[in-house]
Amino acid sequence: MQEFPSSDTPRSLEQWEQLRDLAVGRMQRPGESVESRLRWARVALAAVEAKSLSGDHRRAVAEGVAIRAYLIKEFGEDHADPIRNLDALCSDVLNELELPLETAETLAGEWRTLPREMILRLRMIKNVLTPLLLLQELLGGDAPATRSIRAWLELVPKLP
Repeated sequence: MQEFPSSDTPRSLEQWEQLRDLAVGRMQRPGESVESRLRWARVALAAVEAKSLSGDHRRAVAEGVAIRAYLIKEFGEDHADPIRNLDALCSDVLNELELPLETAETLAGEWRTLPREMILRLRMIKNVLTPLLLLQELLGGDAPATRSIRAWLELVPKLP
């Protein structure tokens, strides 16, 4: 494995990606303690955040949502833990979606005729929402963000 530079040396996007890969792998190890897996998840999320600042923000958002959705599915919801708080995750996802739902619904029906940039925006929305499909049974609450996410999840199969 490649050695990472000291904390005062900027890391490259590739190094953040390697750290994220390592941390996600450790986070998913069933033989590890829950505490250890949650620590690795926090490392993975920190690496994703760093990637976001030095690279593709859209991809980093989707990766962060996938990690948090996995944690909620695997370890349950915890309102006291920001990375396992389902309402917070739903709110964060809604803040990242670049279009109103009604606009996305209209565009989803005609996405093949859209300019490349708009198709990529719709694809990013799909990539961000898809991990939440694993949590549908937990999305029965009445919080506004949860209700909105349920509506958005119905759109996922129609997106490019």
